This record gives sequence, structure tokens and C-alpha cells, in this order.
Amino acid sequence: MGEKIVLIAPAIRRYDWGTQDVIAGLLGAADPEKIAEAWFGAHPLAPAHVEGCETPLDAWLGSEQLPYLLKLLSASRPLSIQVHPNIEQARAGFAREEALGVPRAARNRSYRDASDKPELMLALTPFEALVGLRPLPEVVALLAGLGELRALAPQPEAEPAAVRAWLGRWLSAREEERRTILAAVADALDALPVPEANRDLFRELRLTAHDADPGLLFVLLMRRLVLQPGEAIFLPAGCVHAYVRGTGIEVMASSDNVVRAGLTSKHIDTAEFLRIADLESPVPAILPGRSTVDGRERLYDTPARAFELSVLTLTSGQGIARRASSRETLLNIGEGTIIGRGDGGEVRLGRGQACVVPAGVELRLTADRDATCVRVTVPSSHGSFRSISAGQVDQPGSLDGAAA
Repeated sequence: MGEKIVLIAPAIRRYDWGTQDVIAGLLGAADPEKIAEAWFGAHPLAPAHVEGCETPLDAWLGSEQLPYLLKLLSASRPLSIQVHPNIEQARAGFAREEALGVPRAARNRSYRDASDKPELMLALTPFEALVGLRPLPEVVALLAGLGELRALAPQPEAEPAAVRAWLGRWLSAREEERRTILAAVADALDALPVPEANRDLFRELRLTAHDADPGLLFVLLMRRLVLQPGEAIFLPAGCVHAYVRGTGIEVMASSDNVVRAGLTSKHIDTAEFLRIADLESPVPAILPGRSTVDGRERLYDTPARAFELSVLTLTSGQGIARRASSRETLLNIGEGTIIGRGDGGEVRLGRGQACVVPAGVELRLTADRDATCVRVTVPSSHGSFRSISAGQVDQPGSLDGAAA
């Protein structure tokens, strides 16, 4: 790739849960069809393209690939009940499906690469999600209150192994049996020890999802979180989750490994889901981010080794300068135009535009008016940014004190 800063155009992903105009609006484009995700990364299944030459980003980068994947995501209805593997599970699952000869893009494949997939979701709008099971005693109390479920399986004890075995019987039950049980659950819904928001979502989904979908019961068993714009959650391996609705920035290890259990028309792998799901995963903390660089950077700390995300606030009168310690991706999510100048060339990012900055490049960022920029890189020691005046953006030479 050399030392040149390059503009990239995202790979567009269209799924039935996407939204009509949201991502197109963020990208400053007109698109009459639903868009679910825009991928600003180098994953071989859907790489971004280098603008001006239409070269896929993974081909442009060569041997030095991005270890992270940055996405815009917008959901009008829930995604699947799903879980992501840790690195050992991912390597084993990938090797297993490779040995079976399942094509990597096949519909019936869960492991499309050998990477784990920790991820961070940053809300751009109010963002609703189901994250983790409720405490196991609450799960067992709910199951005990549903008489129809006793015909399927005895009431479990509040132990992970017992609940896992019970969920296995539920997920493998005959479709007609699940349909009958879910109809009875709907009739008894108001009397169940379930938060009102979960009951409302269950009713909503029964009207739009398959009435025997095994994921419907998970809506009552899981915790519901609502993020406000600027808040984020980090989802580690094994955390059962389903994004419900809203628009956000998603960053993860560069992986497309998803193991699903319901609320989807995609491949469901019940046995693998139950094997890797952490049924006692703690409630993820809602991350407000911490302020750095005179309040003009908000950094979201996570334990992930593959990525680090921060949001930069730029103005026409003040800028930010740094030397990139590793490859960085910048995405303009605001109204203003972001101007970057340095020894890697010059770049101008309009709304929805993104670029990749090589490691070691000095970069000075400012904007023609108030602007907001998402920055993703691998974790590094901080304090590498510093404030500069707009006039310093054009000045050549080293950024003293800005080296990472």
C-alpha cells in the first residue's frame, strides 16, 4: 500500500431487517432499496473498494490486512438471536467446516473465517438491544410459570448445565409443538414475570416473525438495553444478543463468524449455539466513553486486542494532530467536510466518506465547520493526539509531541 492515504467506498449489505433511507442518507447517496450495513473494511467476503481505481481493499493492502472491521448498521427490526466464538472456538469451527468442504459464502456455514469476533456497538440514534440472559433464577421462574412448557421438558434448576439442556430441548422441538407453546405463552403473557418492554416486543414479533420461531421465547428470557446516542456496549465472546432497532457504528475483529438460534431466515446451528453460549454472561456496562484532547476526542475503552474506537469533534478554528502508530480508518459521520494534511498526502472527507491512513503517517485534521469523525485503529498508548490551530494544518514539518 505504501504511505499514501486512500479514500475507500464501503461494501453495501442488504438484509431484510435493514432500513430504507438511513445508511444511504449517512453516505450522502440516493438508494431506493433497504440497506442493513455498510462495511468499511477488508474482510474478503465484502471488502471496501479504493476510490479511483475500484481495487478491493484487501487486495490493495496485500499482506498487511486490517485486524478490525468498521460498519455502519441500521435495523428496522430485530436481527437474529446470536453468539460469537472466542479465538479457539473460531479456529476449530473454521477448520471443521473447511474439512467438510462447505463453501465459505454458503448459506449453511457459521464459521467463515478463523477469527474471534469481539464487537463494540456505538449508538448514533436510540438503539435497542437484547443482551444476555436474565439471571438464571428469573429464567427458571419464568419457565416454571408456563405450564405448557412442562410437556416439553421438566422445570430446570437454576444451574447453567440444566438451563442449557432445557434450551436444547426447546430449540430441537418439533415446529408444531413450539407453535402451540408460543400461542399459549401469548395468551398468558400479561401474567408472566417479564418486563413490559419484553412483552411488547414478543407481541410485535409474533405478528411479523414465524409463529413457531424458537427465538421468540428468548425475547422473554433476555435483558433489554436501550443506548442513547453516544453510548456504547462491548460484547465479548459467548454473549447471547440480538440488536432490535436503531442505527449505530459497529466495530469488531475482522470476522463474519455468527452462530444463530432464532429470529432469522439465515442458517441456525442449535448445537453450536448451545456449546459456545455463555448463559451467565454479566450485563455489559453501558460505555459513555472518556474524554481526551481537551474534550475533542471521546475514547471507548474495551479489552479487545483487534480494535480501538474513538470519536473526534472537529471545528473550523481548531484541529487535531497525531502520528498514526498503526493503520487507522477515519469515517466522517457529521455534516462538515474534514480536511487532513500530512506526509501521506491530503484527504477531504465529506459526510459518509472514509479513508485508510498508513502507519507512521503524520496527519493534521481540521474541518470547514463543526464535524464528527469516527477513528478506528488497533489499541495503542494514548496521549498521541494534540490540539493545533487551523493555521498549523498547512505547516510542513514534524509534529513535535504528537508521535505515538
